Amino acid sequence: MPRKPRIASRIAQKTPSPPAPSVKRLSTLRATREVYYQCTHCGGLVDPAFFTNYESWCPHCEDEDCIAWQEGAIPAPTLYGSWIYKQKRNPTPTPDPPKIPQPLKPIKGASDMKRAKTHSGIFCCPKCYIEFELTMEMSLKCDTCSGPLVKGTLDQYCVDEDESEDDNN
Repeated sequence: MPRKPRIASRIAQKTPSPPAPSVKRLSTLRATREVYYQCTHCGGLVDPAFFTNYESWCPHCEDEDCIAWQEGAIPAPTLYGSWIYKQKRNPTPTPDPPKIPQPLKPIKGASDMKRAKTHSGIFCCPKCYIEFELTMEMSLKCDTCSGPLVKGTLDQYCVDEDESEDDNN
């Protein structure tokens, strides 16, 4: 019996074929890949700053000339896994932050400590007509006559006294 020629369905004829996949260059793939630096002694990942073409140093085990690098993958994944396991098992102790001292609180029932009041500024003695400039002085007594000192300059005190005499007359 003769075979019938195969005819494609109308649906298949109407749909366009999928676009061809875009091909990226190998050089652009390499440029986007990350470079991993790893210590071959302890397995820890290392910052590229610790690696040069001539020298290398591992900050984890402090070993020299032991850094390997690879593009796109960790050079020794099993060694890295064992390093992570050791880090989780024996974490390095972090120093405690310094403690902030608590402010002193008064003891309940104890009397409060009192301080004498201090005086600063210009004072004068009305009896001796002497002017003093005091700084943090506790006593407001004149050194010569032991009389009370008045706040202000001698000129201000004399003017006030003269005005009061004029008011009385």
